[in-house]
Amino acid sequence: MIITLLVLPLIATALAEMSAKYQPDLIAIEILDATNSDQNVPFDCWIGAVESLELDTLTLPYVYDTNLSYGTNFCSLLAKNQQKALGIELTKCHMEDSGRSLLPKVCFTNGVSNGLNESGLKECLSTISEEAFIIYSQFFLHIEEACTKLTQLLIIHRKNEAITRFEESSKMLDEKIQQSILLQDTIIHSMTVQNEYLAQQHEDTAKAREEISHMIQSMVSQNVLLGEQKDILLSMNNVSSMTVSVLSFSSFLS
Repeated sequence: MIITLLVLPLIATALAEMSAKYQPDLIAIEILDATNSDQNVPFDCWIGAVESLELDTLTLPYVYDTNLSYGTNFCSLLAKNQQKALGIELTKCHMEDSGRSLLPKVCFTNGVSNGLNESGLKECLSTISEEAFIIYSQFFLHIEEACTKLTQLLIIHRKNEAITRFEESSKMLDEKIQQSILLQDTIIHSMTVQNEYLAQQHEDTAKAREEISHMIQSMVSQNVLLGEQKDILLSMNNVSSMTVSVLSFSSFLS
């Protein structure tokens, strides 16, 4: 219940904004300006015909694009049957204003006036007089001509939007490519530094091994020298011992 109470004001605000942007008089002016022929129908007839399509209800939701005119937005939503319904409304208004015979009731019941009843539209157009059909045909052609011109603006707008989106996508792709190149450069630099470090480590290890090898050779040489010196000392000790023995024996003989 609380959620409903909170949502209802938002819906009401959205519908109010939508209705405020829906301007039947401005739409009628744009449609009239887009036709190349003079219209003898009162301007109120055009406004009434536009309003008959109920664009401010859920029958034909009016989605307003601020980048487009009122008439272009209006025509972008009209299906062929709704253009026919608009023509019928203008014919009705014109004939009433001229004091001519009215159109059959079938033309204004069961969704015919807002273009939602296709079979009703066919029945309406098949039962009206030849004079009314000629007037209707002229209005229908004017509406079709006007909406063709107005929707051409929509096509141009959408093409421009597509070009803009393509340019934005290309820019984003270019930025991503540049980022990828930068990342690759960073990785390559890091690998190069690491490779140089490992090479330096390998070089230092090789030098250390070489120094250790020299130390071992030096120690071996020293051991050999010490061995030779030991042998010399032993020989000298033996000679000394023999000399002492000889001297002692000589003393004894004396």
